[in-house]
Amino acid sequence: MVVNRSAKLLYRYIRKAHKNDQAALLKTAEDINSLDDKGDGLVESLALFNKVYTAAFRLTGQEATASDLALAALTAIAKEYDWQIRKPVPLGMLQASIKEVYRLFLAQPWPGKDPQPISKTCLASGQKEVLQAALLALGPLERATVVWRYITGFKVAELVPVAGETERDLYRYLSHALHELIRCLKLAGELKTFHAIGIS
Repeated sequence: MVVNRSAKLLYRYIRKAHKNDQAALLKTAEDINSLDDKGDGLVESLALFNKVYTAAFRLTGQEATASDLALAALTAIAKEYDWQIRKPVPLGMLQASIKEVYRLFLAQPWPGKDPQPISKTCLASGQKEVLQAALLALGPLERATVVWRYITGFKVAELVPVAGETERDLYRYLSHALHELIRCLKLAGELKTFHAIGIS
């Protein structure tokens, strides 16, 4: 992957994607559009990076870590596909890059990998925040099975070579994870009700 102006724009965009910095995002979007007008394929590269970053963010819950994880995965897969930013994205590269995110996440220590307890404040917040916090409270394999199956939409059987676990064990992790997520969401609903009537 060539480190050039396009790569830096992609990285800057992703680092700000989950922040409320609309002015910076607008400027980055203008930069991307001006580059794409020249036919350099940056928008396609950006879409690829965004999808890979989304999987990484759901696994780690941390913007910087997700950016680093996505870049590491894309760099590794780009070599396999002989791909550079500004070139068309080869068929199969997106799926291979997302699988590499999971492989790296499960094989290496990353900030945000360890289970993180959910606070009562978080449980009382919006559903999107509760769901992400509930995901982060799961162990790495449980979290990976949920994100793999329900966020990236892959079959559990396809996680076997990535995770190094049997399909039966992965379904067991998935079942336990879903039970925990439902429990957290139910608790969050109860806490919202308590807060609505003034009980804290």
